[in-house]
Amino acid sequence: MQGNPGRRPISQKEPEPERGADAPEWLSPDALEHWPTIARQLDEVGVLTKMDQVALGLYCEAFAGWKNANDRVVKHGAIVKSPNNYPIQSPFLAIANKAHEQMVKLLIEFGMTPAARTKVEVAKKPAKKDSALSKYL
Repeated sequence: MQGNPGRRPISQKEPEPERGADAPEWLSPDALEHWPTIARQLDEVGVLTKMDQVALGLYCEAFAGWKNANDRVVKHGAIVKSPNNYPIQSPFLAIANKAHEQMVKLLIEFGMTPAARTKVEVAKKPAKKDSALSKYL
């Protein structure tokens, strides 16, 4: 509505990759289970393209790693006993924290956080053509 307040040239050469993406074959079973949920959400808002397959796959793998490590932290606690019987931080807590950082970075790339979403612009889907039946009715 305000035009181009920064007066920077707007790129007319930005690529327009084909929408949608299939899950990569290299996804682990846990990541593959998470893929449809995220892919559907991104596709519905017009953000997911075939070029995003690897990035979304990496997000799903980070999510699977986080979930696995977090489940172990929940089960065994954040503090565990070392072989010498001293209390130490669970190694799974560090794994979960690292995966969490990776997930947040990738969520931002896809505009899936409230602040990041304000910076995402998508072209509106073209209106669907009326079918012969709907024209008749």
